[in-house]
Amino acid sequence: MKKNYIVLLLLFLTISFSAYSQKPANQKNMAFAGLGAGLPYGGFGAQLSYNIENYFTVFGGLGYNLVGAAGNAGFELGIPSKRQTSLFVTGMYGYNAATIVEGKEIYNNTYNGPSFGAGVKINSLKTPALFWKISILVPSRSESYNDAIEAMKRDPSINIETTPPPVLFSVGLNYSISSL
Repeated sequence: MKKNYIVLLLLFLTISFSAYSQKPANQKNMAFAGLGAGLPYGGFGAQLSYNIENYFTVFGGLGYNLVGAAGNAGFELGIPSKRQTSLFVTGMYGYNAATIVEGKEIYNNTYNGPSFGAGVKINSLKTPALFWKISILVPSRSESYNDAIEAMKRDPSINIETTPPPVLFSVGLNYSISSL
């Protein structure tokens, strides 16, 4: 299974197109708003980001993760590119796990911790400063999350059907809120 994730990551990171974008998503002093799903968007939600330098972005996301409101704040460090796509590495802190147990709301909770990963920004050919952002993320689960999972395993009235995967994905559509 781990081998599949590595192959997927390598394929994901080698995506490139030769077309130039009109306004790269990595340009200094550009601000963006986005809608998406995944940790950078707080689950299903929105993200605001600002490029404080070329290829260095800070962001905050707020959304709904099926338990309640959740958020993340972090950074992206881009790899310089003049192509339609650009790669980046990311780190963030905030929501990275949630537990939901039907009929046992005491176990419904959101857990915070750091998460790290890599991704690609795919710039629009037609609309300046509009881009898709796709990420692969590895969350570092908190001790309180691990303790909650162990407590659920010991509770005979709970049948754990799924556990969160070790690698998560996110996708979002982002657009400039700066003047072009």
